[in-house]
Amino acid sequence: GQPLIVGDSVSIAERLLHRARAGEFILSKPVMDALLPTGYALDAEPLPSLEITHREPIQLYGVLRDTRLDFT
Repeated sequence: GQPLIVGDSVSIAERLLHRARAGEFILSKPVMDALLPTGYALDAEPLPSLEITHREPIQLYGVLRDTRLDFT
């Protein structure tokens, strides 16, 4: 069967999913930093940090798509 993945990564991903606006991708600072050496530039805007009890705040960035997704 398929492995079950649990832990901090899943919890953080779930929080980011609920924070994103329609048509927006949310990325953490480590992901943004990993993109720098590739030369791939995103038009990302800083967002308020993700605050989780007993953890350092996680700096977030948002990237809005040119077109909004329509799920109606």
